[in-house]
Amino acid sequence: ICKKYQTLRSKLQSCGSKSAKRHLKKISKKENRFKTDMNHCLAKNIINSLESGTTIVLEQLKYITEKNKSYNKQFNKELHSWAFYQLQEFLKYKAEDKGIIIDFVSAKYTSQKCSKCGNTIKENRLSQANFKCTKCNFQLNADLNAARNIVQNYLDAKGYLDRAAIVNQPIIAS
Repeated sequence: ICKKYQTLRSKLQSCGSKSAKRHLKKISKKENRFKTDMNHCLAKNIINSLESGTTIVLEQLKYITEKNKSYNKQFNKELHSWAFYQLQEFLKYKAEDKGIIIDFVSAKYTSQKCSKCGNTIKENRLSQANFKCTKCNFQLNADLNAARNIVQNYLDAKGYLDRAAIVNQPIIAS
């Protein structure tokens, strides 16, 4: 739908008539209402699928638009056109009403880090959808791997020990 509006907007902008400018204003409002509705529905579905007392951990996306200027033109248009902050705010207030905690972690290297061995290298991310660690050959959907890294970053930030680290501790007798 956003691509449809983008195509229509470019045609109207190239025209430049008074009628085209009126139409541009009209479709801008319509697209904003659509995005707001989508963000409300997404936030509502996420919150309703969780129980009270659950914690939602999100990447800190404050500087997402400043950091990602090196991609191609099409990707930048898609990235800069969606209201991430609005979705985050909808999640916050809906979660607060239901007693769900929302916390944030740094988004740094979550898509490049192996959730199994911790190897962080750009070549781990084969494509937008695929992740394969160059060190341990662990393969997983890239988004799922990043989600696991976000959880681990949250646990590390809160001071929780990794379960494997607890299990593998040496027994020292005094």
